[in-house]
Amino acid sequence: LIGIRQEDFSFFVNNVMTDLTHKQLLAFQLACQLGYYKYPRNVSLEQLATAAKLSYSTYKEHLRRAEEKIMPHVISYD
Repeated sequence: LIGIRQEDFSFFVNNVMTDLTHKQLLAFQLACQLGYYKYPRNVSLEQLATAAKLSYSTYKEHLRRAEEKIMPHVISYD
């Protein structure tokens, strides 16, 4: 081991983010910005939907579909 350095993982952003619809991208960005993916979570889906001015079910659908498109690029299923 020669050394360790911390880097941002943006390797998949160009490929994946272009696959998202505008609404999916906004939902995912909001979730990231407000700490939905932190542990413990800083915000709930209900709070994210309110912040996005969408119904809970609509926001949840946009976010889940975005995650469905993003995750295969992050984790290999082979």
